[in-house]
Amino acid sequence: MFRFRNVDVSRLGTFDSGQLLCIPDGLTLVAGRNGTGKTTIAEALRREYYDAKRTTSESRDQEVPSWLIFFNDSVQMPYGAVHWAPLASLMSCRREFFTRRRDIESDLTKNIRLLLRDKIESRVSKFSTRVTSPEQMLVTLTDDGALVVVTESGEQIIDYFQAMGERLALYLSINAAVRNLLCLDVPFVVDSQLGQFDKAVLSACYQFIAEVRKQSIVLESNFVVEALGVEPRIRIAQDPITGISTIEKVAPLAQEYCEVTCI
Repeated sequence: MFRFRNVDVSRLGTFDSGQLLCIPDGLTLVAGRNGTGKTTIAEALRREYYDAKRTTSESRDQEVPSWLIFFNDSVQMPYGAVHWAPLASLMSCRREFFTRRRDIESDLTKNIRLLLRDKIESRVSKFSTRVTSPEQMLVTLTDDGALVVVTESGEQIIDYFQAMGERLALYLSINAAVRNLLCLDVPFVVDSQLGQFDKAVLSACYQFIAEVRKQSIVLESNFVVEALGVEPRIRIAQDPITGISTIEKVAPLAQEYCEVTCI
């Protein structure tokens, strides 16, 4: 299966010459201030991935939608109870979504419970009036790509997922469940999205990304990395005078989250 290894970003965007990213399996956290080149790295990864796919015969991987691999501001996210077009499009050509409906609904339920556990158990979230425990939430998938989140009593609470943080959590849950259903082993690149989570969800979502993919690259601003309290593998430094960016530091392995098990 495809993996990113050595990605040359020399003279791309703000990067200086001789800038090579060495990306191992597992989670690679890249930290840098806004404007230092994180999105440039994401675009370099995108080009390398699609260039590699064009030169292979792995047609199944070539059919993987972009949103399952690259997550950035341009990715549409689920919203309320309205069907999510990217998921509906994928469902229309993959019969597994119907023959294994219970499997994906089980995965979706386990994932969203894990992602929102800390927020719900804090008793200060908007869920507290309807859900006092993550185990009281169930997720179902309709034929047109809509997700329905209900309490164990049958009350629909999907409208609670209209805020940005909850929509991002729902997106991660869907991404992981689809990968599992279709047995997809492809990298996941997250470009500066974690800063949109509140603190009650941020750490859980980072742990989720760290555990659910064989190879993940998370590009984030310094302030988000500081909030996570983890050491990135790669830091991007930028000369304040010239504006030239360099890969400054390759740290030991990022903090592992072995205690988290998810789909």
